[in-house]
Amino acid sequence: MDGLGESLKASSNCRPKKDWAFPPRPSTHFVRWITPSYFNRDHIAISSEAGAVLNTHDYGKTWKDRPEESPINVHTLLMHPKAPNRLYAANGDESLRKGHSYAESHDEVTSWVYMSEGLDAHPYLYNMVIHPENPNNRLVSASRIASYAHGSKRYSTIYRKIDDEPWVEVAEGLLKEQAYTHHLANDQRLTTPSNRRTPYASI
Repeated sequence: MDGLGESLKASSNCRPKKDWAFPPRPSTHFVRWITPSYFNRDHIAISSEAGAVLNTHDYGKTWKDRPEESPINVHTLLMHPKAPNRLYAANGDESLRKGHSYAESHDEVTSWVYMSEGLDAHPYLYNMVIHPENPNNRLVSASRIASYAHGSKRYSTIYRKIDDEPWVEVAEGLLKEQAYTHHLANDQRLTTPSNRRTPYASI
């Protein structure tokens, strides 16, 4: 993405910038995720830590401000090659707004739908992968609150959501106690006997 670094400077002029802070370090408002569209090379979405999801339709020349009701603290922001105009957001928003752990946009950021049913016990989401062949099969790493994901308490688990069903914990055999938030990845080379791509979790 030639020139994107220079283009991202324009995002600092957006209205939500004053909110890009995370105690106890008010200067923490870095860009966390850069998500290019699979379908239009000029479309890019970015998320800032504890700040906003912004998007551009002209490859960074101009940026659209955070829409009302959009997620604020997006830890992972993904698209899928089989889901046009769709964005997936794993959030740390639960402490700010109940029920806002997970969100999807089906119009590239213009509007958002929150789909957090089943995450009540572990509403703080951090990492996410999507099945390479099925855009409706998502896995997320989850904790009770941020201190369990990153701090001394350390407890992390994994949830799955298929289609419109509620999230279900899928952590059998996984280390949860004394585990920092899990980082997830798909192995594109390996398949299971049921022809499903193999996901991995690291601690």
